This record gives sequence, structure tokens and C-alpha cells, in this order.
Amino acid sequence: MSNDFVEEMNERIRAQRTQRQRDQGAYGELFNEVARILYQHDFMSLATIGCPVDEYDPETRTIVPRLHEAASPDELATIIEEEFVRWFGAQPSGSQEWFAKVARDVWSAWERYAAQ
Repeated sequence: MSNDFVEEMNERIRAQRTQRQRDQGAYGELFNEVARILYQHDFMSLATIGCPVDEYDPETRTIVPRLHEAASPDELATIIEEEFVRWFGAQPSGSQEWFAKVARDVWSAWERYAAQ
């Protein structure tokens, strides 16, 4: 590998860490909890193939600011679906159940965060 490639990858990693720190500062533990939930449910099988735990951070970054738009887990499932379609394109069949499960978990995290 060339030094330029290694330096570029190191810069990307530094930028991702900086962005994660900003997100954590803005949303506190809620950001980490939503990212963990997405990774745990692993819609795109990224955890399965060994991707790092921050792999769903970009999606988390677009879901968390929209949590206030949802009045129920069903509405949250729609928001999560919209964001995953935006990031990954068309969703596989049967994914409605996945979005509902994730939304229930994220909703619980959101309620705990809002109660603080």
C-alpha cells in the first residue's frame, strides 16, 4: 500500500471519530444507543461480515434528529424506513417487520432519553 493511501485512510478515520464525538455531544447517550440498536438489528448484515460498530453512524445521524417528528413507534418505523431507503436504496421484501422491531427499540431509548 502506498503512503498516500494509508494517510488518506487515517484521515478518514480521524474525521469519523471527530464526527462521532460531535454527535455524542449533541445527543448524548441517545446517539450511542440508537447506533447500537441499528447495529444489533443489522439490516444490511454489516455486523455479520465484521464491520465496526460505528458502521450505522451515518444512518443514526439522520434518524436521531427526526425522532421528535414521531408520535408513536409506527410513525418512527416510517422515519427509519425513509432513512434506510435514502441510504441504501430499495429495501428487501419483509423489511416492514424489521423496521417495526427497530422502531420499538429506538422508541424505548427515545422515551428514556426524553424522561431525563
